[in-house]
Amino acid sequence: MRDLDALDHALIAALRADGRAPVAELARKLGVTRATVTRRIQSLSEKGVILGFTVRVAGQAEEAHHRCADATK
Repeated sequence: MRDLDALDHALIAALRADGRAPVAELARKLGVTRATVTRRIQSLSEKGVILGFTVRVAGQAEEAHHRCADATK
């Protein structure tokens, strides 16, 4: 990935594990301030490293999502 430091990698890993984790929880786990986490998420989004956030569902709803996503391409 593009010029990412250890904190960026740790933040991405934490978001992959729980994309709904509150900023305060992420900050506590990473040992940084909430402002740092917020700033890093914003920066990673602006750089195109984080492309967005999504919800994964099981079963038929997931299949329907894929069909909808394919239809928009």
